[in-house]
Amino acid sequence: MLFDLHSHTIVSDGILAPEPLVAAAARAGIDVFAITDHDTVGGVATALAAAAAQGVQLVPGIEISAHHGERELHLLAYFAPDQLGAWERFQAQRREARWERFRQILARLDELGASLDEAALTAERQAEGRVPGRPHVARALVEAGHVSDMEEAFRRYLGREAPAYVATRGPSAAEAIAFVREVPGVSVLAHPVYGDLDEVLEELTELGLDGVEAFHFSHDEDTAAHFSRRAGELGLLMTGGSDYHGDPEDPAGERAGERLGRVALPPAAAEAFCSALADRTGWAPKT
Repeated sequence: MLFDLHSHTIVSDGILAPEPLVAAAARAGIDVFAITDHDTVGGVATALAAAAAQGVQLVPGIEISAHHGERELHLLAYFAPDQLGAWERFQAQRREARWERFRQILARLDELGASLDEAALTAERQAEGRVPGRPHVARALVEAGHVSDMEEAFRRYLGREAPAYVATRGPSAAEAIAFVREVPGVSVLAHPVYGDLDEVLEELTELGLDGVEAFHFSHDEDTAAHFSRRAGELGLLMTGGSDYHGDPEDPAGERAGERLGRVALPPAAAEAFCSALADRTGWAPKT
């Protein structure tokens, strides 16, 4: 069976609505699929209905922006469909934090001479009931003529080392991991290669982290092997995902259109993930 446990819809920073995203996953031959929008579960209910119609098993999820000391990190949380309501309060808190980040990014862009129409961008996203992320700002920079494409927008302004970058200051890793367990759900460190998070993986495990995304679209074979080894050493689950945002969404030059269906999670790792999810929540996809 083909698993993809990391993807994004237009509800956060993807470009596809939940229904076409699930349809794309079905066309790619994915059997078990997770939608993990940034700090929101707003697309999950629609995706669950679409997945049932497409014959895809959908695992509800969310990607939480958190920090561990001065390090930024993202935690993927997976839970049962009947636990969706438990995330509503968390989601409301994170929405306001993301709006504040958006305003800070626009202020920095203004100082850098790359001003954008804040009122228009705000109205557009509010009308859709969504919070703007960096890809939305990047597209606005392209449309305003400040840059030629998304890759330039991230390189010059919005990437982690760029002058308009603003960190998403979410809960601490300890708080986020504890909340996921309380829901209950399973917590997984996303794309650990970003930010050299291998250095704190043992500390996160001691806080109750359940797994690590050893197989990610950005990981080469050596990286995947390394984090698989680390997972074994620390007794962590291994997951895998494409981190798909939509075909044209390719700010880092990572061949977005090739992502879906290209990240293979080993069968034993998939079985272990499903078993852990069932033990924690009483529900899991059928394998």
